[in-house]
Amino acid sequence: MPWPAGLALGLVAFVGIQYGTGWLRESSSNPILSGFAKLVSSGFYTPLARLTLIMFCIAALASFLGRRKRLTQRKRDSSMGRR
Repeated sequence: MPWPAGLALGLVAFVGIQYGTGWLRESSSNPILSGFAKLVSSGFYTPLARLTLIMFCIAALASFLGRRKRLTQRKRDSSMGRR
């Protein structure tokens, strides 16, 4: 996956977990969601949102570094006459 897509997905996942769960709770009048609402309002899912963002950023960094390594290797191989 390209690294910009990894960063974008990380941000979307972070916002979705951090703020989307609260929005879902407030927009629904389902009494079953009351326990879920207590967890959301207490900040229970905040570490999960941060961990998700960190994991996507690490994956994006690995993708960026791998692509950079492949490009420099290709340049080196093409300058030596290899294909």
